[in-house]
Amino acid sequence: MNHSEYHDDIPIISKCNVCLCEITESAAYEYIEYENSYIERLQETDKNDLSDALAVFVQADKIFTQHWIMFQLYTILFEGYRDTSQWEKAIYYQMQRIKYAIDVIPRANYVLAWLYEELGEIHANSISTDILSTENDFTITFEEK
Repeated sequence: MNHSEYHDDIPIISKCNVCLCEITESAAYEYIEYENSYIERLQETDKNDLSDALAVFVQADKIFTQHWIMFQLYTILFEGYRDTSQWEKAIYYQMQRIKYAIDVIPRANYVLAWLYEELGEIHANSISTDILSTENDFTITFEEK
């Protein structure tokens, strides 16, 4: 592997902040290559092809933990299941997105608020599939539920 794209003076590895493990430099370069491959693969992954998205997810889950690539895959799967009205699966992947946001950005923020808003919409849709099908989706009253 050609390491010329990396600055040899700057170490690319450090101990994990969670488990305090440290990997070798060659393993770090291997993970960087995995990441680059998955970045390319994500561009080809479509929420309308759930079987392919799940296959990518299963393989990525073997490599990445608390990584933005997993968040992207959670998003693709959430949107795919949401768009096909598979509410339980959509809720599961939305909860994974929320867990990621809480773990990575552990404070109140716009992204987390937006993720919870989407979760509420999915729960509403799982109760009645026509609640949010109009442009007036934010005017649901208690009586309508």
